[in-house]
Amino acid sequence: MAVVNNAPIVANLIADQNAKQGTAFNFQIPTNTFTDIDAGDILTYSATLENGNALPNWLTFNSTTRTFSGTPTNDNVGNLNVKVAATDKTGASVNDTFTIKVQNVNTAPILKNPLLDQTVKVNSTFTFTLPKDTFSDPDAVNPYKNLVIFGDSLSDTGNAYKASGNTFPPSPNYQGRLSNGLIWVDYFAPDLQFTNQSIQNYAFLGANTGVSNTFGQITVPGLLTQIQQFKTVNANSIGKDGLYVIWTGANDFLNLATDPTQAVTNAVTNISSAITTLAGLGAKEIVVGNLSDLGATPLSIANNNVANARAISIGFNAALTQALTNLEPALNVDLSLVDIFGLSTAFQTNPANYKFTNITQPLITVTTPVNPDQYAFWDDVHPTTRLHQLVTDTFENTLLKDGVIPDLIKYSATLADGSNLPDWLNFNSTTRTFSGTPNTGNVGKLDVKVIATDKAGATVNDIFTLAVNQSTTVGTPGDDKLIATPGSQFDGQNNIVFTGAGKDELDLSTVSVFPNSGSNIVDLGSGDDTIFVNKSDRAFGSDGNDTFDARDGQGNNRISGGVGDDTFYLGSNDRALGGDGKDIFRVSLGGGNLISGGAGTDQFWIVKAELPKAANTVLDFQLGTDVIGISGAVSLGITTSTLKLNQVGADTAIVFNNQTLATLTGIQASSLSLTDPKQFVFA
Repeated sequence: MAVVNNAPIVANLIADQNAKQGTAFNFQIPTNTFTDIDAGDILTYSATLENGNALPNWLTFNSTTRTFSGTPTNDNVGNLNVKVAATDKTGASVNDTFTIKVQNVNTAPILKNPLLDQTVKVNSTFTFTLPKDTFSDPDAVNPYKNLVIFGDSLSDTGNAYKASGNTFPPSPNYQGRLSNGLIWVDYFAPDLQFTNQSIQNYAFLGANTGVSNTFGQITVPGLLTQIQQFKTVNANSIGKDGLYVIWTGANDFLNLATDPTQAVTNAVTNISSAITTLAGLGAKEIVVGNLSDLGATPLSIANNNVANARAISIGFNAALTQALTNLEPALNVDLSLVDIFGLSTAFQTNPANYKFTNITQPLITVTTPVNPDQYAFWDDVHPTTRLHQLVTDTFENTLLKDGVIPDLIKYSATLADGSNLPDWLNFNSTTRTFSGTPNTGNVGKLDVKVIATDKAGATVNDIFTLAVNQSTTVGTPGDDKLIATPGSQFDGQNNIVFTGAGKDELDLSTVSVFPNSGSNIVDLGSGDDTIFVNKSDRAFGSDGNDTFDARDGQGNNRISGGVGDDTFYLGSNDRALGGDGKDIFRVSLGGGNLISGGAGTDQFWIVKAELPKAANTVLDFQLGTDVIGISGAVSLGITTSTLKLNQVGADTAIVFNNQTLATLTGIQASSLSLTDPKQFVFA
């Protein structure tokens, strides 16, 4: 009689197992898991994933000892369904499947690219933004390629502004946002390292949950229209690779004249319809924000409508929660509900915990200087940028708890010893940017520590050195040509320059269009040098016949010629000292210059073809030695008969057509003669 083989059977189901990231995992299949009633049958074991694919690289299976082993990494966090098969000697088999749940263990951020040392010159603006790839968090792997936003003014970063021809909302609203600064989307997106190209924001100021409504002359696309716009543009191109956010509803309850019950039903139905459409397009992760406490807004408080508005929020949020609970399993999508109402309740209860001192008055109505970060509301209903930051935190904390987004890094900065940054140096933790302007008292080196902290509080830091320098440029013994260039060491901004010997040319006027240019100190050294000054520059000549040109500058320069026959072309409000030698001073249209000739025979050309806008002052005119010159006298109609010498106190004013062209300090008018060519020259 033939023996009939009996296949093995599962006698005891394999229990699910837990593993931890970074910890060795070891699990042996119990001997009583499979049995075979055939005498002498020996079972052999094998293991694959539930779908028949090979086990991941981190997990091995010893078929002889029936043992799984391996150490999962952060990339392996999640559930792994493993199938174990038992096969007898005839090839008959049976299998059972169990789940290995790889639990995440927080991994501290790591320093990926050390920070480079930085330099700044005194009185120069310093700006340094930490590169995004300085630190990384092994837990922070963003699984989404796109961020898609639907909603109203709370999320509109400029759509309504563009539609209005960049007129609404007007200043002082911030760049098309109904707030005094960035809104939650602006903070949320970079935290998850979404780029501008990977963000699609359909939110529109004034939008309700329906198809459309109007705002002034603008037709406002409601939530359902925004969804259709997205569908038309993208079809199925984003699908499961996108993180979708819907936050809207408040505008459905404006100016209600009836019981809000039907409005609540309609709004929740519209949001449910939007979610259903997105799910049909392949969306898997959809985030929905509930209503904040509408009774907490300055508008509700001013209208004595706190209780009714709060009741609307509570009723809407309850209906929304129930709808999401029903939709999630029905649509096979992950729905995360962000409790903005809870945030508004929290800061009302304990405003000091959020560093608010005013949660009822709109900041936009305040006319005295205040700290804007201490105000919760920008206008009657919209948050300040500070409250928007808290909204961002609420979104991030909810999604982190739900496992929707990865761990996030926050930044802070101190000096290397842990003390505060100096007063002149600021650090914006949101934009990761240092900024400030040091003065001469800050010259030296600062060791600055940047700390990266993840959500679990684990940290890593890096230190860079910030050197605050006086800027010095030194010429060669030969003939140098130094031209100020933005971005170079010699940028015409608070530079110290020693040209040295030689016939040198130095041009600071090339950077006059830049607002921070100027305030340079220049020592020309020996030789016949030429310098074009700019703004608030200090230039000192030495031996040689030097030329100083301030005509293309912005004024307030201080120029000293030193020894030699020097030539000065003055602009506006400059001060010039000739020094020893036969110096020539020529003023331009600006005027308002203070001029000292110094020792030697000097020429003061107080007019050049056009009358100066302001009188120039000669501080040390020497009778019998110095000369006053008028250039373009014929075309201007200036003659010995039309020019006047008026005594003004101890000084002489040179006047033409009731306009003072120059003042000679300490000179008596009676000692001057317009017809004396040794005193006045008309050219």
